[in-house]
Amino acid sequence: MSSQVKESCKTVCHGAPLLASLHHLLFHLVSGYSSSSFSGEREKPSAATPGLLSLRWRNKMGNGLSEPHAIFPCLPSFQALHIVILGLDCAGKTTVLYRLRFNEFVNTVPTKGFNTEKIKVTLGGKGRTATFHFWDVGGQEKLRPLWRSYTRCADGLVFVVDSVDAERMEEAKTELHKITRLQENQGVPVLVVANKQDLRSALPLGEVEQMLALNELGSHTPWHLQPACAIIGEGLQEGLERLHSMIIK
Repeated sequence: MSSQVKESCKTVCHGAPLLASLHHLLFHLVSGYSSSSFSGEREKPSAATPGLLSLRWRNKMGNGLSEPHAIFPCLPSFQALHIVILGLDCAGKTTVLYRLRFNEFVNTVPTKGFNTEKIKVTLGGKGRTATFHFWDVGGQEKLRPLWRSYTRCADGLVFVVDSVDAERMEEAKTELHKITRLQENQGVPVLVVANKQDLRSALPLGEVEQMLALNELGSHTPWHLQPACAIIGEGLQEGLERLHSMIIK
């Protein structure tokens, strides 16, 4: 491989460090970002790969789209929005991802690395579509320092919380505010998914909003709190439509 290609790989995504192997990076480039899942100790999450098609960074780096919001619906399907799914472990992040991907419940195991899916979604029942490239990142405490490598090129964030787990809501709040306050995430819209709202013991939506201190995210961070049940998919479509609206606004 030429030194020029190697150097390009190092500088992808605004100088993000290359945490994934070059083999996986080239695989995604050639395959057009096909569905993949990377878990286990042998794999490290990619900091460079997620940002390659980010609309936000394409605009910042000068891609000639002076009015990207106006022409976004006409962009080629490979120009997917880069969306990162975050949240504490056991919140239901992977269940959300595969409900969106397959429109059915899929049994999952704790994510030790990341899962990625490219999904075309119909918006508002008007025939408009958008392609989202989701990156579902493990929520275990030891993996959270890696979140920043994914979000630095994100067009939007999906933060999933367990509406039943009141004891960990403060922990979720801390992680949410930490990631949104990073300089590179200023202005990135956040869809907060209040998962498991179908359960009787779920916290009311207003209480979730208060416990997460969403109003303290600041004017620089557009956000929407969406009640949902990932197992049956309730609320997910509406949430995605709101996230899309915030991104292209």
